[in-house]
Amino acid sequence: MEIARENGVRLYWTAAGTGPTVVLSHGWLADHRVFDRLTPSLVEGGFRVVRWDVRAHGRSSRGMGPTSFPDLVADLRAVATAAGGGPVTLVGHDLGAQLSMALSVEPGAWRGASLWSIDPALAVTHRARQALLTAAQHVTIRPLVLGLEALWFKQNPEHDPALATHLRRTATTLSAAAVREVAAADPPDFTEIVNRLTIPVQILWGDADRLLRPYAGKELLSRIPHATGRPIPDAAHQIAVDQPRALEQELLAWLRQLPSAE
Repeated sequence: MEIARENGVRLYWTAAGTGPTVVLSHGWLADHRVFDRLTPSLVEGGFRVVRWDVRAHGRSSRGMGPTSFPDLVADLRAVATAAGGGPVTLVGHDLGAQLSMALSVEPGAWRGASLWSIDPALAVTHRARQALLTAAQHVTIRPLVLGLEALWFKQNPEHDPALATHLRRTATTLSAAAVREVAAADPPDFTEIVNRLTIPVQILWGDADRLLRPYAGKELLSRIPHATGRPIPDAAHQIAVDQPRALEQELLAWLRQLPSAE
């Protein structure tokens, strides 16, 4: 399914299952397929799973004109609205977690937000983004993504082989210009957003993630009194690919204890 947005942007999204709606948002340099192994378990667990491609990723178009972070948040709202089905739980990884957090403090029927691999200070994340942005200006996107593949392998030598397949598929669906544009859409100061979070929040991160500050997850937990979460053992940054079974157990347990959507 597609949603037409401003400036020629078309957003791809898909839904599976019945029950309370869960919207999954991927990170930078990924697409909805990063959740392939997680989706069946959520559907079997009694949830309606909505996945989408951030603009300029996967099957979503880049559109015309510059892209801002509020544009990306508005895209997520458009997908959540199109999905319908009552209150929505927002789930996101990396960039998707940033979008989910930002949207969760805006008016809407949000049951909760599960945020993965996110650094509230964004210091390291911002530097990493700028480094990759610079690299993307000088190389084609395929070598860039394959270079990231080598980095992720170094972080977690025991990774699931599906990670290599996912990254190689992603390399064929991205354009350097589009990736640079989304990477340049700097997010806001999340300090103020964190202080406004009132819905249930789950924080998950890989204990071998070297792209974020080592204690970013614990710091975020301490700043949100009602948040729960923990590190996922033997997982690097891409926890949905590295440790899908451990991740699904944590997510399903949290989803089932959320207040009723009725």
